[in-house]
Amino acid sequence: MSYELNIINQVVQGSLSPLYFPTEPSEQARFYKHLSKVPETCARQIHAQFGQSDDQSLSVESLDIRLLDRYHPPIFIVLNHEVQVYDVHAGEVLLGMVLQRLSLASESIIEWYHWQDESGSVHLELYAHYPLDDLNFEERRYHFYQKLLIEQVALVQQQMLQYIHKVPSRKKAQKYVQDHQQTLITYASQLLAYLDDEEKKVYDFSGEYNLPDVFKLIFLSIEELILFIEQKFVQYLGMHGYVSYHNSLISKTDLLKRYNAIQAALLQSSSSEDLLSVLNEAFLKFESIKPAQITYLDLMYLKKLLEELEIVTKKEKVNDFQIASVLYQLNFNSPAFLAYLMRCLDNKLEEKVLVSERLDVLYHYRKLSKQLAPKIRHAFKPGYATLEGQINNYIEEDIQRYQQELKANVPAPLSVTSSPVDGILEGDVSKIPTKLSVRQWAYLIRLFFEVKLFPEGNKAAVYRLFNQVLSTTHKKDLAEGSLYNRQYEADARTQEVVREKLQEMINFIRKDKPK
Repeated sequence: MSYELNIINQVVQGSLSPLYFPTEPSEQARFYKHLSKVPETCARQIHAQFGQSDDQSLSVESLDIRLLDRYHPPIFIVLNHEVQVYDVHAGEVLLGMVLQRLSLASESIIEWYHWQDESGSVHLELYAHYPLDDLNFEERRYHFYQKLLIEQVALVQQQMLQYIHKVPSRKKAQKYVQDHQQTLITYASQLLAYLDDEEKKVYDFSGEYNLPDVFKLIFLSIEELILFIEQKFVQYLGMHGYVSYHNSLISKTDLLKRYNAIQAALLQSSSSEDLLSVLNEAFLKFESIKPAQITYLDLMYLKKLLEELEIVTKKEKVNDFQIASVLYQLNFNSPAFLAYLMRCLDNKLEEKVLVSERLDVLYHYRKLSKQLAPKIRHAFKPGYATLEGQINNYIEEDIQRYQQELKANVPAPLSVTSSPVDGILEGDVSKIPTKLSVRQWAYLIRLFFEVKLFPEGNKAAVYRLFNQVLSTTHKKDLAEGSLYNRQYEADARTQEVVREKLQEMINFIRKDKPK
């Protein structure tokens, strides 16, 4: 902990904690000695609303009196009034009515103003000095921490600026800023634990100046210092450090608003439900963002992701490939997205029967993976392996497996000499013409193996031999693949033709009388 944060440290977790503030004024002196000057008065914020009787005369209808708080905005902002000029009675008349009601001297007035709201009601806001002795215990404790924290925040800001301006090393400046940032965020987390309150109530005060109100006051002062560091020393901030509570709340609201617009656009597009569910699962991270628990890198990543998705959804036509490409380039390594990509690749492979065709699919996606190289180094889940690495490993393993299978089952073509071989192979390979297609021959030869006519161990050699000596009238089929690769591609027409040929053989056998 740095010297500059010594008093704030004592306030959060030391001898100056609100938990130890004495009830007796005589014992409070040891606390007040930490102020530059012991105050004799305090300022109150007074809100008066006027009612109008039947004879059109005005009277003070209600009064709300509270300690003047730098974190409490003017009443017309709190009440969200549409301020209008009121000129029926002079403002001085309204002010006099309030002073008389409160028995206040005009010398105590700091500032005042009046207005009429959209419903016609008349209001007056007044800031006035009160003797410090008029405060009860809770008010006095709250007022003390107001004064102490105002002084300490200003002092810490001044000392930090002085240090950074004179420090000779950027590395030292960076360490100095990040140490202060982390210390303050730790204090803020401790105060949130004390409050045990919902996010939306952190900035709401009860007006009773109880202990939670004091803790909120301390919390806001620490937030002020964190924001000061973020704004003044942004070049020294650690990207792995946590974003301030205030900024994370603002960012969360903005991110969710933008994502809802993206989601609406995607629902109107042809995007698949699988991909939308991946996005929805991922963007639950936005809703679960807890203040002071999201880093600058996380926030930068989420903003970049939304920015890229917004560009895509503004196009006339949006498809799954465009969305998946954005996620891939941004290293969106969510397990759900990885599983989605694996399913898509497996479906593409299942459409292909030939090993060579499956390899072509894998080669295509390996090339595509290189073309869609990630744009940023940060990932959706920083602690997980990169999406690119996981996908590429999967593709490479499949490529090696299919290459080994192809090498084991499909030997290289036979070399053909220029001299005739039994009158069949001659020069550029003269083949025996047949009327069966490649698929029909492939299925027929497969039957030979199924009925054990050919031994299974010689399967590749047999297919290779037939492929070398046969030609068909379906030359297009020959160009598409070997007999070996077609053996499991038999369709209904193929089976029908082979059955007819086999039936002709059976009929011939029946007619052929043995000698």
